[in-house]
Amino acid sequence: FRELVRRFDRNKVYESRLDAPGRLTLLTAPSSATVTLFVLEDDGAGRLVPRNSRALESSTPIRDLSLSRGSYLLIARAAGKRDTRIHVTIHRDKETALKVPLFSDEEIGGPDFIYVPPGDFLSGGDSRAMGSGPLKPVPLGEFFISRYEIRIREYAEFLEDILRSHGQDRVSPLVPLDSTIMIKSGRVTY
Repeated sequence: FRELVRRFDRNKVYESRLDAPGRLTLLTAPSSATVTLFVLEDDGAGRLVPRNSRALESSTPIRDLSLSRGSYLLIARAAGKRDTRIHVTIHRDKETALKVPLFSDEEIGGPDFIYVPPGDFLSGGDSRAMGSGPLKPVPLGEFFISRYEIRIREYAEFLEDILRSHGQDRVSPLVPLDSTIMIKSGRVTY
């Protein structure tokens, strides 16, 4: 593709855009977080691995940081907050703006839980998978997830907690349809 552009781009209008950098703006709450940036590179087995780390010279907010097109891992650190890992894909000649809250261990739910910041994930694009569809970015809001699988008993205790504090209307939508968990007489059973 590059060779075709070079051959037919007589006025050099498009060739410079092929290597145009993207821009990153990163806001964190709280601000003044330090950020380490890693380039993510394919390890040859289809996995992106962090390489070539560098500490960014300024703390957040970071505005209009020029980066080459590619995938990056940012690690944001702030006093009293857990280190937050942020994956970002930079596109040529486009700005990517992220707003990432930082949380303490207590706010996340302890060491057994992980905070996943908001951002896009790539969905589809696997021609071998049934119903995969075309490759496209899908925005995803932030969430917390357990590092480990949750047992039915643990989930039932979580639902019982919500039932006590917020009532049945709030807990009913959280009960899986094909589950042994039920709400009977104001209690969660399984």
